Amino acid sequence: MTQTLLILHMKAVKILKICKDLLEMMSFCDLKVQDYKYLDLYAEYIKARQNHEKYTAVIMELSERHNISESTVKRIIRRFEKEV
Repeated sequence: MTQTLLILHMKAVKILKICKDLLEMMSFCDLKVQDYKYLDLYAEYIKARQNHEKYTAVIMELSERHNISESTVKRIIRRFEKEV
């Protein structure tokens, strides 16, 4: 049985207790639990910028590709690049 299936059979409070320290650290650093969804988006952003693509064009492309607003893409990038 995979970890994901094991977690599905836990109560929410148990998951929170297991992850409490990490969640506190994330909260302190202004990270969101849902940010894991955007790790691939950020990797695409870094790759495009390393290829000297223009910031605005990269933001537009990522917004369209991931079906989120440009302002959301910018917020994600700012959060991920924040020194913690």
